[in-house]
Amino acid sequence: MAARYHPAMSAQPPARSSLRLATVLLLAPALVGALTAWSGAPSPAAALVLWVEPVLFFLVVHGLAWLLWERRWMPALGLATGALLAGTILRVPPVADPPTSTEAPWARALRGCTKLPESVRSPVRVLTWTLDAGPVDLSVVEDRHVDLAILSGLHDPSAARALADRIHGEALILPATDTSDSLALVVRGAFQYCQGHDDSWEVPLPVEAGERARAVLTFPEVQGAGVVPFLAVQMQGLGELSTWPGWSERLVQGARQLGDLTHALGPRRMVIAGDFGAPRTFRALASPLLGAGLREVPVPASWPAPLVGLHALDRVWTGGAWQPLATARLPAHGHSRTPVVVDLAPAEAHAR
Repeated sequence: MAARYHPAMSAQPPARSSLRLATVLLLAPALVGALTAWSGAPSPAAALVLWVEPVLFFLVVHGLAWLLWERRWMPALGLATGALLAGTILRVPPVADPPTSTEAPWARALRGCTKLPESVRSPVRVLTWTLDAGPVDLSVVEDRHVDLAILSGLHDPSAARALADRIHGEALILPATDTSDSLALVVRGAFQYCQGHDDSWEVPLPVEAGERARAVLTFPEVQGAGVVPFLAVQMQGLGELSTWPGWSERLVQGARQLGDLTHALGPRRMVIAGDFGAPRTFRALASPLLGAGLREVPVPASWPAPLVGLHALDRVWTGGAWQPLATARLPAHGHSRTPVVVDLAPAEAHAR
């Protein structure tokens, strides 16, 4: 005898399957976000998640659109909720990690160069731009009245010198080494010769074979403004596959060294700018800088250049003597990163 058909018999399995799918779509993104945030991105897998987060968001939006088109309401709700939880978890503010290591003797000797000069008297415009190999057009920079610029990876020193001539200032050219790319600093004014004869000090950062990173401490005197203790940073990004193991740990170690140096010199007047090699959601990179008494300026995304921008890789940190006024993203002129401009004002003058 044939069994009699009942509607509930065909409706129940799809409903149960839809509930399972909704549960998976809710828990999977939230779990990935929690594991990544919990690890602080010291592992290559967690760091990779932070790098591809915009791509994952794009896939989530398309998946959500498809589920809504198919009228699968419960899985759509699960996916939306899971993605929202993951994004919220990844953006929990970093916790300050106070410096613990002892300061280098040369850092103690330079402390006076940071604290003794008079306070900065007027706003300062800082530009940071990470360049690709090839020609560079600095005309967009020349028209922006930049006071202090860091040009990472600049292969043509004459371009930096031309910019310095245009703004009536000085260019400091630092050639590439076995473990670092070339670097050019330009100031509307002159670089001070702190401690008698040197105007720049290399800060060693941990690197492995095939990686390139550097940090340079200078004391430029901006014309009409004053001395700005400036730390130019060019940290190692997520490069070739062979450098991934341990890359994120070395990045955090480098940030800790920068935090220790800033703490030793006195963070109040310090400005740190350049290529930080990792997105802002990489919280382990921010913790040592926060612990040293610095705060990050919210800048627009600089990569990739032709698009709206996915990650703010070229970033700026300041001490308490500075108040951010404005930020801008300039045309890249064929390079993969856009120039980022930040206007900083003395905090005391801004308060008045």
